[in-house]
Amino acid sequence: MNKKKYGENPSKVAIIGAGFVGSTAAYSLLIDGAASEIALIDVSREKAEGEAMDLQHGLQFKPNCKITYGSDYSLCNDADIIVICAGAHQKPGETRLDLVKKNSAILKHMVPQILKYSKEHIFLVVSNPLDVLTYLTLKYSRFPKHKVIGSGTILDTARFRYLIGEHFGVSPNSVHA
Repeated sequence: MNKKKYGENPSKVAIIGAGFVGSTAAYSLLIDGAASEIALIDVSREKAEGEAMDLQHGLQFKPNCKITYGSDYSLCNDADIIVICAGAHQKPGETRLDLVKKNSAILKHMVPQILKYSKEHIFLVVSNPLDVLTYLTLKYSRFPKHKVIGSGTILDTARFRYLIGEHFGVSPNSVHA
C-alpha cells in the first residue's frame, strides 16, 4: 500500500451496512470531504442503491467524491478503511447475549468475504455489542491490534453529556464527562 499524506490523496472508505448508522457515516464523510470514494455495501442492494443515490444527488456541493454501492464485498477492494455497521437489531425481550449470537454469526461470514478483496485496510467496528464484535473482528481477520478499532463508548458519552446538560439546563457542549 502506498503511503498517503493527509489531504494529498484522500482515501476510499467502504461502509458495510447502509442502515441509519452506515448511511449517516457515509453522509458525514461526504460532507467533510474525508474520502475520495465511499462504497456502500448492504445485503439489500436496493437499500445500498437508495442511500447511494441520495449521496450522489449531493455531489453538486461536494464533487470530489465517487459513490459506489452494491451487495458484493468486492467493493472493499482498495479500501483504506472498512466500517462495519451491519448487524441485527436487538428486539424487545432479547438479551445482549442473543444479539451477540446473531451478530457474531453475521461477522463470522462477513470478515472472510472482505478479506478476499482487501487486506491492507483498517477495520472500524460500529456494530453492537461493540466490544465483543470488535474482538471477534480481530480474531476472524487475524489482523494486528492496531488495525481493528471499535468505535468505543463515544455514543454513550454523548448521551450522558446530553442528559447531564438537560438536568442542569446547560448545553452539552459545556458538560465534560
